[in-house]
Amino acid sequence: LHFSDGFAQIRNCERQYNFIDKDGKILSEQWFNWADDFKDGFAVVKNEDYVCNFIDKNGKILSKQWFEKAFDFNEGFAVVKKNSGLMNFIDAQGNYLLKEWFDRVGPFKAGLAKVQRSDKKYNYIGEDGKLLSDEWFVCVGYFIDGFAVVERTNGECNFIDKNGKILSDEWFMYVYDFKDGFAVVKNEDCVYNFIDKNGKIL
Repeated sequence: LHFSDGFAQIRNCERQYNFIDKDGKILSEQWFNWADDFKDGFAVVKNEDYVCNFIDKNGKILSKQWFEKAFDFNEGFAVVKKNSGLMNFIDAQGNYLLKEWFDRVGPFKAGLAKVQRSDKKYNYIGEDGKLLSDEWFVCVGYFIDGFAVVERTNGECNFIDKNGKILSDEWFMYVYDFKDGFAVVKNEDCVYNFIDKNGKIL
């Protein structure tokens, strides 16, 4: 197949996968039941039991533990999922970012990632493994223009910044993402206004 990040997938007559570099050298002594392209120095592979791990450009398997699912590295971390369904992040040294495994985690974007507990509440995690907020939310958005939308159990919405600070003392019925320094908000009377990045109603 095509080259990606310096290596190409190859498949032998037994339909097992490996990688070859541009000098024609086979990467690994071990052959796999499936392999993905290299991205950010690692490729996802599956063994004979169809469980996943990562292989690096030296042919070394990253983790002693194999996973039900493994996703590409992004911003220094990859999402992995155990057979139990719980998820975590693994770094390029094979270390887990979090002591706690979560029901769901999302990829890192600009240094933060979404995590979801078993009670379906959401938060953000930083690359240091620390939670962004002391409060957990029923829904969280992606950061746009420095802020993300968060929603409480009662349906009230607000914005959170990348330091974990809630933007406004007032919570709203609905909010829209920031654009050009302002966001549209709707209050409990179902009327609209604008809010700026200092939490001031326009």
